[in-house]
Amino acid sequence: VFMNAGTHLGETKDKLYKVVVYFFKKPPVLLDVGDIGNARFIEFTQNQFKYEYRKNLFVPEEALIYAAEWVIQKDTPNNIKTTIDKILMRRKETQPIDHPSCGSVFKNPKNKKAWQVIDDLWLRGYQIGGAQFSEKHCNFIINLGTAKASDIKTLIDLAKSRAKQELGIELEEEVKYLGF
Repeated sequence: VFMNAGTHLGETKDKLYKVVVYFFKKPPVLLDVGDIGNARFIEFTQNQFKYEYRKNLFVPEEALIYAAEWVIQKDTPNNIKTTIDKILMRRKETQPIDHPSCGSVFKNPKNKKAWQVIDDLWLRGYQIGGAQFSEKHCNFIINLGTAKASDIKTLIDLAKSRAKQELGIELEEEVKYLGF
């Protein structure tokens, strides 16, 4: 919800109905939530959502998404299972689900997919310590069993630096850092 995660099928915001946000301090005036007094929990509905590609513009970094509700499309259990099975099969074919990872590392730049940028830099399969740009989908950094956060961060920094220097492309992380 926070970063509007998505796939080729759509984004989180597409079916999101309501979000409850906990504010650790008074919300910024920019949110236009009216007078909330001392309230810490604020409910947002669809008309208040503001999203961009992999980014929300209504929940600040110093707040916490406490709950979310989606509008779910009704269907028969058999059709739902068939749809889920197709999605899982596609993921198994295209993503390195056999290793721990943090998911997609970079947002797609304007004119090219992030994995294509990494591929153009010949970083597919490149490894530092126990972390590696996946052979299967190189916008995933996988943990081969001994990866440290510093290994992953070094790979990310390497790809960003080389993309800018060699291709003139700014790669922006999709991952969020905790404790750095």
